[in-house]
Amino acid sequence: MSLSDEELVISFRNGNASSCDELLSRHKSLVSALARPYFLIGGENEDLVQEGMIGLYKAITTFDVDKGNKFTSYAVTLVRQSIYDALKSANRDKHKPLNTFVSISDLNENATQSDSPEDIYISNEIYKSLISEISLLLSSGEKDVLNMYLEGFSYQEMAKNLGKDAKYIDNVLQRIKRKIRKIRKTNR
Repeated sequence: MSLSDEELVISFRNGNASSCDELLSRHKSLVSALARPYFLIGGENEDLVQEGMIGLYKAITTFDVDKGNKFTSYAVTLVRQSIYDALKSANRDKHKPLNTFVSISDLNENATQSDSPEDIYISNEIYKSLISEISLLLSSGEKDVLNMYLEGFSYQEMAKNLGKDAKYIDNVLQRIKRKIRKIRKTNR
């Protein structure tokens, strides 16, 4: 006969670590279901599931059996809270300047690591080709923003120089980022 969730919590508190593993395993599908409707900026659904599993673990370690509540109800609350906290944190970071931006200097990094002159030449040609594709793909406004960004200007400085607001600059940089990723995917 299988133990109830509450009995497994008591067993875990009495030193049986496998009870915690059983609870985590038993409720992983619940955590996945709770995470499924959400989208994490800069992450994947599995990241939200992992955050939810952390909430489930907190529920296991903090559940008060003596209050007479159901463990599942308590766990759902903590899992949701962990997922919401991850989403709020990601939304706070969404305006960071291109935290995963593809550096143009990184596009040419293989040329310095190659052994043969032929490899260096080929890498340089690929680099030139990518720069040319990027140049053709970007509008003149996007090129201006990208150049200022690469020179180290802040969002506010770029916005002031272009007579725009910082949100406009962020949108342009995100658009540039998508275009460069698209180029990189087609060249792989």
